[in-house]
Amino acid sequence: MRHFAGATVYKIGRLTILMLAGLVGLLLGLSLVLTRRMMATIFQTEKDLRKELGELPVFGSIPVRRAAAATAEQGAGALPFDVFATEPHSPFAEAFRHLRANIYYSSPSKDDKVILITSSNQGDGKTQCTLSLAAALVADGKKVLVIEGDMHRPIHHTLFGEPQHPGLSSVLTRQVEWADALRVIHTAFGTFDAVTAGAVPPSPNELLSSPQFAALVMQAKRHYDFILIDSPPFPLVSDALVISMLADRVLSVLRLNNSARGAVEEHIRRFSASTPRYGVIMNGVAAPFANGAYGYGPGYGHGMDIMPNHTRIHASR
Repeated sequence: MRHFAGATVYKIGRLTILMLAGLVGLLLGLSLVLTRRMMATIFQTEKDLRKELGELPVFGSIPVRRAAAATAEQGAGALPFDVFATEPHSPFAEAFRHLRANIYYSSPSKDDKVILITSSNQGDGKTQCTLSLAAALVADGKKVLVIEGDMHRPIHHTLFGEPQHPGLSSVLTRQVEWADALRVIHTAFGTFDAVTAGAVPPSPNELLSSPQFAALVMQAKRHYDFILIDSPPFPLVSDALVISMLADRVLSVLRLNNSARGAVEEHIRRFSASTPRYGVIMNGVAAPFANGAYGYGPGYGHGMDIMPNHTRIHASR
């Protein structure tokens, strides 16, 4: 009798273990399927993103920045976007030099001054790209104004270590003149002027479509070589579409492992149809030539293109 009871308990225990193992296997399988489906909605590789872009010109390929270098730079007292201060030969810095060159190459007209930089999703890196491009232009002797056009989630004043008020919202509501809202931002190789977003207004979109904003941009064009406008993501909000009517060029920052396909498709469809001078900055790509080549230091030869994806022009020796 005891032998029979022991065998029964053994069989039940073994069955329980098998059932639990099967349940765990099923849950792992479902988790894998859900993860793959979720990741399938996000661009994960440069090849995948280029396929989506088709014939659109790619102005820049910004590599992932090394965390150690970013930490060291901040520790040195430099602004978080001024990569030229402590990483002048890094792939990250070189990428912005090539982005600058591609803008020059595609902008022979002196009237091509106002560049709107936007994105399709939060976290694509448009602010980092805007400010790093400003530092690159300043390093080449250009006079630059940066306007923070994102009055929904202002961040520039924090990055600059400046007070939030006065800013763009103060100018557009006629509390101050735009010249009184200017901040002088120091980089490793010069300075650029900036108008931060200021206090968050009730209706940012209406302020951006006001005659005051158009007048600000027109006046700024008389005093600067380039005006860079950092705008909120579209289609999350429509502000970028409003600002694009005043821009000479629109550049969209799309980040691997962040940019969602649906948002990218809508973003590209609207801007490519309405903007004559439109291009893309791919962010978060792998950094080629990271060990340097031919004695030019790390990052030399980092390739970029401003031609359609089937015809690449590499900026290297």
